[in-house]
Amino acid sequence: MQNRDEAVKEQRKNSVKLTLPVQGMTCASCVLRVENALKRVDGVDNAVVNLATESATVEFEPGIVGVEKLKSAVEEAGYKIIDVVDELDAIKAEADARAREYRLLWRKFVVGAILTSIIVIGSMPEVFGFVKAVNTTIRNYLLMIMTIPVLFYVGKRFFSGFLSSLKHATADMNTLVSVGTSAAFAYSSVATIFPNVLASAGGRPEVYFDTSAVIITLVLLGKILESRAKWKSSEAVRKLISLQPSSAHFLLDDGSQVEIPLSSVEVGNVLRVYPGERIPVDGKVIDGYASVDESALTGESMPVEKTIGSRVLGGTVCLDGNLKIVAERVGKESFIARVARLVEEAQTSKPPVQKLADKVASVFVPVVIGISLLSALAWFLAGPQPVLIHSLMAFVAVLIVACPCALGLATPTAIMVGTGRGAEMGILIKNTDALEKARKVTAVILDKTGTVTAGVMTVV
Repeated sequence: MQNRDEAVKEQRKNSVKLTLPVQGMTCASCVLRVENALKRVDGVDNAVVNLATESATVEFEPGIVGVEKLKSAVEEAGYKIIDVVDELDAIKAEADARAREYRLLWRKFVVGAILTSIIVIGSMPEVFGFVKAVNTTIRNYLLMIMTIPVLFYVGKRFFSGFLSSLKHATADMNTLVSVGTSAAFAYSSVATIFPNVLASAGGRPEVYFDTSAVIITLVLLGKILESRAKWKSSEAVRKLISLQPSSAHFLLDDGSQVEIPLSSVEVGNVLRVYPGERIPVDGKVIDGYASVDESALTGESMPVEKTIGSRVLGGTVCLDGNLKIVAERVGKESFIARVARLVEEAQTSKPPVQKLADKVASVFVPVVIGISLLSALAWFLAGPQPVLIHSLMAFVAVLIVACPCALGLATPTAIMVGTGRGAEMGILIKNTDALEKARKVTAVILDKTGTVTAGVMTVV
């Protein structure tokens, strides 16, 4: 037993931790599915998936399993991992992807809102009298035609997710939305094209195109708010990365200098920094003297004097004087990258309450589908006439109302906001357990005032 424990400890020492952006997750059920897919891979020690950051943090043995195998496991589960080359590039790429997603969702919502408004008006002739001027059959056909783009363009993401989950014999939030809206649309389409088939006693069968359109549009609005929360919550990390300049002044052996991209800077390169510029990388001063503003990274409001032998941090501002520095840490080893990684790790870690929510969500969707079927059956057997319509509406209502979007998003989004806001204010939260326990803090002891004062005189 002892030898096995020692072997496990030795294996852990050699493990690598990697954060991979995951596309296609929509609810807590997806989180558990991706986690389980990764944990089943030989060589993976642990996997933590976060819905709010749309990422998977994996600890694995590089000698046993590679990144390609991790990607394959996620893809087999029905999701996709974005290819990344550099950690800092990954953060920027993720920010750009979220911005694009937000803009796309907003465009689709505008289209959905306009069409849905027309559909709702056309479905309520008793409220909007002018609608009665249009023949009922023609009106129903027009409503059906307008509902098609709402379902299959505006709501495409829900149906794509549903087909993917169906392919892998699973169920998630997309299942609830897709099945519910499709049932209402299919019934209404049959009632429009073949009215005699579903004709109820005393008149034509009703159509419920407005139900499908309103549900898709409102759920998409929720997705927009969710997307905006993700985008804004990761603002702190993006701001941190943006502190680095895009280029550096590289000194050649003959004393001349050329401007090179920051990504081309290597350890040992000699760089020149002029007054007012941001220092490009972590390094050591080998010539010159200057005052450097490090407040953005350390919280110290007063400038720090730098002379030969002093260490400087990338992203800080050279206020006066010229500095010649030699690069010591670049790319993912820089101070900024390590701080950004610390914030992201805190955002992707799970407190106990989130682990409980994920477990509940894993069985939530199948239970909801079962309850909706029982509800429809009860209305069909014991409900008033027309029983088919009442049972259909009960089925759709239970499916849609019970969508577990908030169940999987509430805690990770709150964590993202908390850790992100903390980073903006110079407070780095190492893990979410600490954040959860912080509510019990009654006193804070500070070793000095320099990190909590602005260093600027004001008249009070």
